[in-house]
Amino acid sequence: MVQHGQTVGYVRVSSADQNLARQLESIGEVDRVFQDKVSGGARIARQGLSDCLAYIRNDDLLRVASMERLARSLIDLQQQWTRSSPRMPACTS
Repeated sequence: MVQHGQTVGYVRVSSADQNLARQLESIGEVDRVFQDKVSGGARIARQGLSDCLAYIRNDDLLRVASMERLARSLIDLQQQWTRSSPRMPACTS
């Protein structure tokens, strides 16, 4: 098994009245979790995601319940990865 630093989680729901519990259960045990309650398509900053990307290190593992919680599209995901390089960790969903 590959050694890594911390296991970091990121969860997002589209509105404040939605519950994060299912996603938290899906990502399992993590060392630290970041969250947002904002639409993925919203043009406002997702502070939880920004904080998560600033926090993680190259040897960390990022867990998300599903990739669409992390990015709106494959292009958006690629841009996030590029902006965060070289610190972007392995990512699982």
